[in-house]
Amino acid sequence: MKLTEIAFPRYNLDKLPPDAANSRKIEYYSLSGIPEDYVSHAPDFGQTADILRDYLRYKYPRRELCIRGVSLAEHNRVNSSAKTVDELIATVERLGHDRFDPSIAGQGYANEQNRKIDIFAYDVYPNVDDEDLIYFFMSFYYFGLASSGEPSLLDIIIVYDRTRLSVVEHTYPGRDDIKRDGFTFKSDPRDAILEILKIKR
Repeated sequence: MKLTEIAFPRYNLDKLPPDAANSRKIEYYSLSGIPEDYVSHAPDFGQTADILRDYLRYKYPRRELCIRGVSLAEHNRVNSSAKTVDELIATVERLGHDRFDPSIAGQGYANEQNRKIDIFAYDVYPNVDDEDLIYFFMSFYYFGLASSGEPSLLDIIIVYDRTRLSVVEHTYPGRDDIKRDGFTFKSDPRDAILEILKIKR
């Protein structure tokens, strides 16, 4: 299993003003509902997405991929056993994914159909230029605001072979739109991993 470090210029957060960092929890995120301080101090999502797309295009030009981003801070919020990024990586290498304990509540795996979902991830076709990778990075930053009141950044990106995963169509509680971001593994999850990317800080 290959581990690669990758750097994204301007991906570290600029320092937020104290009043922004201590603001109340944001219940639902949208750009129009986020305080300007968070938007103006956010990473350059477009540049970051371009760097990742170029890397994946170079390494896996004809592969169908799924990528899953993981934040150590979000894991620790639900009592993860991993206390460092390297421990988180070790968990992924051992299990093939980061779900150290699927029974823990709060990991966001509830769906209206009560279907089994092993992981949530993004379909990626490296040779296609689209905005999915921008939303991939944005979702982490703004999900952190929505869930804990503070922005969160990715620590690792797990690159999966899409052909070793099966999509699970589902809907979230309270929503009608059909989502295709849930997946199950066809066999041993470890065999589905192509690479783990560790974000340089």
